[in-house]
Amino acid sequence: MGLRVAFAAAEAAPFAKVGALADVVGSLPQALARLGAEVTLYVPLHGTVDRAKWGIPRNGPERSVAYGASHARVAYPSIEREGVRVVFVDSKRIGRDKVYGAPDDAKRYAFFCRAVATALADEPADVVHAHDWHAALLVPMIGKKAAYRSASRRRASASNGRASATRWRGPSCARTS
Repeated sequence: MGLRVAFAAAEAAPFAKVGALADVVGSLPQALARLGAEVTLYVPLHGTVDRAKWGIPRNGPERSVAYGASHARVAYPSIEREGVRVVFVDSKRIGRDKVYGAPDDAKRYAFFCRAVATALADEPADVVHAHDWHAALLVPMIGKKAAYRSASRRRASASNGRASATRWRGPSCARTS
């Protein structure tokens, strides 16, 4: 079995594309798969994703995901594309007609991270790559769980692709006036 790599991102070409992030997430997993890695890509099932065009099944495995004091059911339909297993995280708490711009973006992407972490508990990866702020909470979520140890007892490592490429702007970036 090769290196198991999991990617998590808000967008991935050709399924959902807003900017350059989708281009990277739409090509890097395939490049790693061609090198022999076993790659899984997790993306939200946005309302703009054309299920019929991509052959995304209506159903997939379901899991109960913690959501505050309760739990929410999340489905994980998947397809195989260019050697990569693409898992669409399907929940009314995550999917919207737009990738970004909903008033609850922070909350829904935090739940997306929790849903991916829940899936990874059942299907651990050796490396987890969380792309940009939308998936950043996934890193500490998996970092503290013993469930992410692989059969060879290697610790899964996680990274956030945007954090290393973003320069610190300080607290002034949060000002709205």
